[in-house]
Amino acid sequence: MEGYTDLSLDGARRPSPLVVPAMLTGIAALGLLAAQNLYGADFGYLPHGLLAALAAVLTFHDVRVGLGLTIAAIAVSPEFTILEVPNIRMEDFLFPAVLLAWVLRALHRRERPAPTDLAAPLAALVAVTLLATLPNLIYRELPLAQSLWRFGKNIEYYLMFFAALNIARTEREVRVFIHLLWATGLIAALYALCAHILGPAASRLHGIPGETANIAGGYFVFHICIVLGIAAAATGVRRPAYFLIAVAMAVPFVHTMSRASYVALFVGLAVLGALSRDRAIVLFLLVAAALVACTQARDRFETIFGLLTGTPPPAWEARIEGWKGLLPDFFRAPFLGWGVGRASLAIDNEYVRQVYETGLLGLLLFLAVIGRAAGAALRAARTSPAACFRGFALGYLAGTAALLVHSMTAVSFTAIRTAEPFFIATGLVYAILALAPPPEAAGELPSALPRACAASGGKAAAEPSGRS
Repeated sequence: MEGYTDLSLDGARRPSPLVVPAMLTGIAALGLLAAQNLYGADFGYLPHGLLAALAAVLTFHDVRVGLGLTIAAIAVSPEFTILEVPNIRMEDFLFPAVLLAWVLRALHRRERPAPTDLAAPLAALVAVTLLATLPNLIYRELPLAQSLWRFGKNIEYYLMFFAALNIARTEREVRVFIHLLWATGLIAALYALCAHILGPAASRLHGIPGETANIAGGYFVFHICIVLGIAAAATGVRRPAYFLIAVAMAVPFVHTMSRASYVALFVGLAVLGALSRDRAIVLFLLVAAALVACTQARDRFETIFGLLTGTPPPAWEARIEGWKGLLPDFFRAPFLGWGVGRASLAIDNEYVRQVYETGLLGLLLFLAVIGRAAGAALRAARTSPAACFRGFALGYLAGTAALLVHSMTAVSFTAIRTAEPFFIATGLVYAILALAPPPEAAGELPSALPRACAASGGKAAAEPSGRS
């Protein structure tokens, strides 16, 4: 595995002396966890400490391994509380080590940060958030711990974007992280399905402990779109394999009973079908519709049409009433809002929360970040010579459109489970652009997607040798 080799400054690769002790530590930790869960043995926090030590050693040895472990932790980590601080996850401990290792590597190798047009709007969004939050903290109108935690999580999301962009430096590394992203999403989906089947009887699948069904639905939608985007650009046996993976993720997705996620998936598939012109996307939509029709999700899905007939679901009416309650406060601070941490977690609408906490200025900057990221993905889909990269960019575009719809009933770009993979995927999109030939070499940006990606049936043209 490339991550377990020592890459020196002169490019020479040497076998790492950490391979054997790392494997033994990992096996010991997993064995202790298994004994603890299956036989009730009490080892305290010893297995967790071993896993933490293993992750730290591997991260400082090779930061690429640390980023891979962070992607895996995002997929499978439950939420827990430490010292009365809620919503703690494994990546909160792992990512600081990744960040430090990346900075040390950049200083040691004198690496310049990769260029990105997201730096300015993200910095402006941070500045507006501070301007909105600090005065309210000073006058004690905001809970200090909650505000600092929320602000810190937002900073963590943005740093994940920069880390993914700068750690993935080669075509092979970007490709590995892309596959790791959807593979861990598949593992999370199958785990959630098994837990739903074997666990206590419940009408809805909630995913990883600490996760709501609606957020789980948004997480699955984003990863399904990425897999289908890669499938639309793939050729040979890989193409049906990717579609089967998407179907496997769709099964637990349907059992979330999340109406907003159903609509978001439909929008994402519509965007992907329009961009790729792949008839197989319609086939997948029919498969997803059949899964809904054959399960208890059918009755819940049919309530969506109540929005058209004037009999909306009670949950939607409750959301509308909650949003209306914020109008008086909004008109008192329309431009900068009231700072992060003031809005209740029950306000499950990303746009309402953005405008309430950071005002109209913050909302415009947030939309500017999403718009620029989508534009970068479109450029990557048009210019990248690798089918995997073109497909990932298309899937990212579809997943972003789906999350924008999902955000009407969830904080999809603020919630941990959906925001973290989104910003890491955004970093990988910009890493693809960094690997693409410069505009003067590539020529003028084409007005349409390459025929390899937009042809009927999604069959891609043969790639340059050495790429898959």
